[in-house]
Amino acid sequence: MGDDSTGHSGPPPGVTDVAELLEGIAATPGDDFLRWLASHLTKSVGCEWALVWERRDGAFARTRVVAASRRGEPCALELEIDLAGTPCEQAYRGPPVVIERGLRQKYPGVAALESLGGDSYVSLALHDGSGRALGHVSLVDAQPLADPARWVDALKRFQARVASELARRRTEDERRRAAQLLLETHQLESLGVLAGGVAHEFNNLLIGILGHTSLALAGADERAPERIHLVEIEAAARRAADLARQMVDYSGRDASDVQPLDLSDLVEQTERLLRVTVPENVELVLDLARDLPAVRGEATQLRQALLHLVLHGARTIGKRNGVVRVTTGRRIVDLAFVERAGRGTSIAEGEHVFVEVADSGRGSEAESSKGPWLAGLQAVARAHRGALTAATESGGGSTFRILLPASGEPVRRADAPAAAESDWSSSGLVLIVDDEELVRTATARMLERLGFTACTAADGQEGLRLLAERGEDVRLVLLDAAMPRLSGEEAIRAMRRARPHVPIVLTSGYSRHEATHRLRDTELAGFLPKPFGLRELSRCLREALSRPDVGRPEGPRESAAGR
Repeated sequence: MGDDSTGHSGPPPGVTDVAELLEGIAATPGDDFLRWLASHLTKSVGCEWALVWERRDGAFARTRVVAASRRGEPCALELEIDLAGTPCEQAYRGPPVVIERGLRQKYPGVAALESLGGDSYVSLALHDGSGRALGHVSLVDAQPLADPARWVDALKRFQARVASELARRRTEDERRRAAQLLLETHQLESLGVLAGGVAHEFNNLLIGILGHTSLALAGADERAPERIHLVEIEAAARRAADLARQMVDYSGRDASDVQPLDLSDLVEQTERLLRVTVPENVELVLDLARDLPAVRGEATQLRQALLHLVLHGARTIGKRNGVVRVTTGRRIVDLAFVERAGRGTSIAEGEHVFVEVADSGRGSEAESSKGPWLAGLQAVARAHRGALTAATESGGGSTFRILLPASGEPVRRADAPAAAESDWSSSGLVLIVDDEELVRTATARMLERLGFTACTAADGQEGLRLLAERGEDVRLVLLDAAMPRLSGEEAIRAMRRARPHVPIVLTSGYSRHEATHRLRDTELAGFLPKPFGLRELSRCLREALSRPDVGRPEGPRESAAGR
């Protein structure tokens, strides 16, 4: 590299000839080739810096140095930048970029150029056979450039080989990501099975708590000082039940059908699970719009996507204090947005509803830690005819937004809490079939409070035996959906054959859809979600026994107070 201020006229004495390089590097494998190339480019053209950049395309185009040399010596250079607003960006839009002098003046504020001390610059983009951008090679010097054609020619000599190497690196990276995605998928599936199993057992325990607490409340004097404690216990148990329900939703077992949803309602229904999941140093803030139009979606998938985004935001914050903000709202998608979204999305113009998760973590960390899970979120957005967008600022956090088309349908609201049924009573024999003794005991005592007589069975086969023995005495069967020896579905079919007119109410910790999707509506008189207390049990039985298609044996009927 010459010292004169007029620029370079040729390589310095003793520099290896390019032809010799072409012959020597043919046998240089892998990443060694990129390091060798950077080192010899600085010698062959006489520049201060030679950099090989690998492009990382995502929601925002970034590029990072994978090989660097300064004045002929390889060096480790940890440098990753946003392409926007840099001379590197121009290389992908056409012919090689050549800046003969005044590089930093033309691109003020680009920290990478300041750190390199560049005044002249040449850059050449690299693409694979399908035209996909892989990266670029750039030459930088502190002096003005006198012979740009020689610099460009040097880069073009190696263009095909460097592109081939970057394509190899990308292929290997995609294979690693695919393997990691498979591993994470298996881990999430295992976690889902664990969450569903824990929630199932938790729901059975909560029936004991809710059942006995509601019995104690029903028998306590309104002015009794201990009543306030019972009320608090019942409220805490119901909050725990809500959390267990969200665990079931996360597990994926409760995969409900596509239905009209309010995204703000969905976030609120998942709030407790989100709050117990993020660490204490992360503040979760909800900014939810009201009266949003409905979207057609599968609630389980959308809840899981929301949880992943919130957890990702918490991870990028790390151990620092920070904020993850969840926002919902509406937006009109125009043609320009659809074109920017590009292939791989099915979003169309029109009114959309969004859920957005923004974090105060470091933007560069967010970009590097996105991992294979992002592909899963994009798949969820595509399946709902929407799109996933992302934005980040180095050191300024990241923002992910899922856009879903407004459906124009009325939102399907959750059932209102059951009203108190303390004035309703009835009589007759109810057969309880459940493999959990705690559930059988608590349910039997609640039935007795309502005026019924209870008999219990620990599995479906025992339930069939008792039904055969007690015959016409059984007024209703309360049956758990998941049991050993004979499943709820098998037990229902067998009971229907033995006693076609006996009303059967199915109970489950999963949703009605998950528990009953293989059964016909005529096979059930009702569905009772677990966990339940006295008021839910009373309401369900009252509705089941009042159905016109329910055959009742001759005998006692509801009391007048319940009519």
